[in-house]
Amino acid sequence: MKPAGFWIRFLAHIIDVLIVSFPISIFYLVTDFYFISFDALNYKSDPTAIVPKAHLMLVIDFIIIPLLYLVGSSIYSVFLTSSKYQGTLGKRALGLKVVNEKGEQISKKQAVGRYITTRTGQPIPSGVG
Repeated sequence: MKPAGFWIRFLAHIIDVLIVSFPISIFYLVTDFYFISFDALNYKSDPTAIVPKAHLMLVIDFIIIPLLYLVGSSIYSVFLTSSKYQGTLGKRALGLKVVNEKGEQISKKQAVGRYITTRTGQPIPSGVG
């Protein structure tokens, strides 16, 4: 089997990011809408009630949502890559398969290793530059 090129892999990754991000984005929008609308309705009666809810909203936005994405994307990638389909939905849509050096389906252990090495090889946003 011939390895796929960079751009087709990149496009498959974009499709996968959209698939994993969609349900998490819905959760984000629902929770933020709930807190924002609740605070707007109650601001005049008790302005101090907003502070605890704002803290909870920050925890959801900056801790819970990223953790959901990390867990969701890892489960999505590992289980689909090591399944009989041999790839995520993005890879399948573009006709790609993930195989081992013998051209066979990879194991869950190999899929976990593959996921970890691909994620740790990506640049980590640091705010520098």
